Amino acid sequence: MGEKLRWDAVSPITNEPLKWNQPGATWGGSWPDPPKPETKKKKPFHRHKNPNPPPQPQPSDFTLMSNFQFNTRQKSTGGFTTSVVLGEPVPDSVLLASMAARANTTPEIVEAVIRAFIAEMLSCACGSHYARRFLGILSFQPTCGGSAPSPDGFHNAQDINASISIAILKELIESWQETLTLEHMGEVGKVTPVIDSMINQATGALNIYIAGNLMQVRGDNLKFNRDDPLQGIFLTNSAGVEVHCTVYADVEPQSFTFLVPAGTTGPQTVRMTAHINGSLRSYTYSAQITTA
Repeated sequence: MGEKLRWDAVSPITNEPLKWNQPGATWGGSWPDPPKPETKKKKPFHRHKNPNPPPQPQPSDFTLMSNFQFNTRQKSTGGFTTSVVLGEPVPDSVLLASMAARANTTPEIVEAVIRAFIAEMLSCACGSHYARRFLGILSFQPTCGGSAPSPDGFHNAQDINASISIAILKELIESWQETLTLEHMGEVGKVTPVIDSMINQATGALNIYIAGNLMQVRGDNLKFNRDDPLQGIFLTNSAGVEVHCTVYADVEPQSFTFLVPAGTTGPQTVRMTAHINGSLRSYTYSAQITTA
């Protein structure tokens, strides 16, 4: 409401004294309120969503995906043992996303920390340092081995097969075992050679070979006659050409070493054949070996 009128009143609009027929004023009434300045209405701000956001890997609870599947088979030395039935490999992006969710961080930070840990472990091992109970989770230490005809036959890291072993602590494995739901996938009918892993003796890498270098085979029922051209390791390339490996060392029921023939290239399917209980029996390794 405006100011009350009086004889000496001043207009709040014109800043002048009261006049006859003052617009908007009535005797005994009041001046009208001064007009309010117009204000422009602000348009509301809407953030436009990206219609095609980049896909993000989804964290997964792998414990809910399947049971721990295994087979049983007869051992060459008597009795029975088991072997795991492998599923599909987990992509790096899925693992990183799952670990990031557990740690409430980003996959990029998780990857950087993992790479830093491996680099630091390698650095420690260079000086023969080790960790027995790192964070109560795992241990690592440098190792070596190799073989030579004389004590002075070791001249470099490859000769001594310098490597690093990493192991999850026993109590953590025992706790993990209690969470497993086992699923027996059946018994392997007859005794055959079984390859569990193939390790590059120069680098320690799994399933990675170097032509002209040694690979160690680990598994069961691996004893064979190295002089028999029908027994041993056979490599088949992508064109279907099969090559028999002929140079072996330390052939035992659970491990042996063979020389990858010079000139071998590309992915190779591995077949192992041994004479067991009166017949030749073969086994094809579940993974291909390849160059780095």
